[in-house]
Amino acid sequence: MIMELSTEQRILLAHLNNLFDITAMEPLFYQSNVAGSEFETYNSKKLYFALDIAFGEANVAVNQPSLVRFYNEMNSYKFEASNDSCVYDNSSLLYKANNINIKNIYFSKLTTVQYAQMKFIGYRLTLA
Repeated sequence: MIMELSTEQRILLAHLNNLFDITAMEPLFYQSNVAGSEFETYNSKKLYFALDIAFGEANVAVNQPSLVRFYNEMNSYKFEASNDSCVYDNSSLLYKANNINIKNIYFSKLTTVQYAQMKFIGYRLTLA
């Protein structure tokens, strides 16, 4: 799978190449559960370069903030994407977290609150 990079993505990838000693760049498409995925585990030799990453709704009984936390190459908290407004579904009597979609980001691992599903389109970068 070869993905066409936009100008912005090529600039970010060049920046990553200047920051890190990247030895391999593998295209990666993942669409499944967050729990148990490789994205939840820190590996000092791996970074993820997401051209597009999205997190889908989860059904919960209480209205809580839904968020995704991204970590940098040192496994330190980098930033958080949050959508605090949940939608109440009368048919299931549960709250549904609104989706989050982010483009052009790199991270070493992520954690989520309430989001059960994710889609990742991008690259797995192997560092020296």
